[in-house]
Amino acid sequence: PVRIDTVDPVAGNWTYNTADLDAGSHAFTVRLADGTGSASSPRRINVVLSNLTLMIAEAPDNITLDPLRAVATFTAVVNDDLLPTDMVFVTVTAAEGTPAAGSHSTTPIAAGTARPIRTVLPVSLVAFSIGKIMNFTFSYIRGSADPVTSRPLRLNVLPIALEHLVAPVITQANGDILDLKDVQAGGSLQFGVWPHISRSQRISPYLEGQSATGAHNLRMWVVTTNMVHAAWVTNG
Repeated sequence: PVRIDTVDPVAGNWTYNTADLDAGSHAFTVRLADGTGSASSPRRINVVLSNLTLMIAEAPDNITLDPLRAVATFTAVVNDDLLPTDMVFVTVTAAEGTPAAGSHSTTPIAAGTARPIRTVLPVSLVAFSIGKIMNFTFSYIRGSADPVTSRPLRLNVLPIALEHLVAPVITQANGDILDLKDVQAGGSLQFGVWPHISRSQRISPYLEGQSATGAHNLRMWVVTTNMVHAAWVTNG
């Protein structure tokens, strides 16, 4: 503990205005100036610098993230006056109910002297949050102090536009014509890839059609058992 100052109470009440506090955790106690008696219970506060700002380079409006802008890169950008020795990291938190792999904290690294500070995030995180909300925070650690964390940046991740989701094809078909004599032993459905395709994504193909007697629909795979495998992602 470090003695800061003394104050004179007025009618049993007193106030004290402290000088600017560094960011981080602080604990304050009071006791009689002559040293008698015990110290009070500590009052703990955490000072957060409101000027800590975080942006995602691929979301220029800082409101929405088009997942097609974050296919090759996913970058957090901070432009604050930090010490070169401050250790910095970014935390990405997916919406509640998202698998744990959709959230991530980067390994703390020294802030250095280059500004802005650019932190590379795993592109794979985006796939987990398409159509959901992602939260981002930036933190720094100075010496042995507790981490100082920015206010959260909340981004609405947009769905992938339908024109970028290529439909599967029946390989025995000639364009959009299928002669049933070509599929007497069964047809083959061929899929391509899509933006942010990744291993273990659940898939559920569904056939909608008509027969001579009416609707002829079939769910071929179910999401509880069928998923994208590594060779699909690698080979397209």
